Amino acid sequence: MINRVFAYGTLNLSDVQTHLWGEEKQGRVKQLDDYKLHSYPSGIYYIDKEFGETVAGKVYELTDEQLRATDRYEGSAYSRERVTIDGEI
Repeated sequence: MINRVFAYGTLNLSDVQTHLWGEEKQGRVKQLDDYKLHSYPSGIYYIDKEFGETVAGKVYELTDEQLRATDRYEGSAYSRERVTIDGEI
């Protein structure tokens, strides 16, 4: 199964992709509307719903195994949410 993932941070780095996914992916440049990028004092970034804001990032197509690797990498501090970008879920 192919899973689409919106990435706005370290998942866009080629060395992180190669480590997690076994390959570098190009992704498609997209923006997530009505969300805003924030950071904790520790420097970890996260996004929250905020009307009128946008977050720049890329959409990648991942296999189930690559998605599981991504979930392990992100850890329990992150949650995956279904969003719509350019009419696609």
